[in-house]
Amino acid sequence: MINLPILLLESLVWSGLWMLMVALTIRYFPWAIEHDYPQDVREAAALPNPSPQQKKRTVLFATVSFGLLFLFVILSVFLTYELKTLSFATIFLHVFIMSMTWNVVDLLVLDWLLICVCSSKFFILPKTEDCAGNKDYLHHFKGFLKGMITMTVLSLLLTGIIFLLLQLLK
Repeated sequence: MINLPILLLESLVWSGLWMLMVALTIRYFPWAIEHDYPQDVREAAALPNPSPQQKKRTVLFATVSFGLLFLFVILSVFLTYELKTLSFATIFLHVFIMSMTWNVVDLLVLDWLLICVCSSKFFILPKTEDCAGNKDYLHHFKGFLKGMITMTVLSLLLTGIIFLLLQLLK
């Protein structure tokens, strides 16, 4: 029942959208993501506390970004299966594969390749280019493990929303 070729394409597109959101967050709202970086990176970045205006823009950006990311997943399921009657398990599997694809892309492409190997300025906090923490593969792997839990919970929540929407559209 799972349309694997379409699902993998959607998963890669979704991962690209996540990467774009992360890059924009690092450039324009770094205080919102600095907690994900190792201690030496956070110290070197020495980010000032955001102003009330910056906090409002951060919340607006996060709301719109996550709204678009979640809408993409919902539409992915709706369009892939053409609003057919789907089991909770089928929807969960679809969403879970998308979520775990992003988690793997985040680790392998974003963290290990673009941050650890290439030191891409799109994904490194300003003023931290020479910090050892940016090259800490274990730190990123621990983030991947945390991401497995987070993405599983997110998959369950999104599956519940999609399942309820499908019930309402019958």
